[in-house]
Amino acid sequence: MARKSTIKINEGERVSITIPRGDQRADPNFFVSINGRNYIIPRGKAVDVPVEVAEEYYRAERAKEAFYATADELQEQAR
Repeated sequence: MARKSTIKINEGERVSITIPRGDQRADPNFFVSINGRNYIIPRGKAVDVPVEVAEEYYRAERAKEAFYATADELQEQAR
């Protein structure tokens, strides 16, 4: 049976993040939902958020970068 690792986070522990602004057509807010709790974070402003919200934002950014890297690689292979 696989062991499940858990990270204990003190309730109320927060970190400051700043989500870059997008272009004029981009939504001025960034939406995150974790376990049924929704967070709307304004872009371009430093905001204190729970640690898990910051982790999810950074995970989403890494996933987006990986997607674009794969898309670029596939385009190069197709040439």
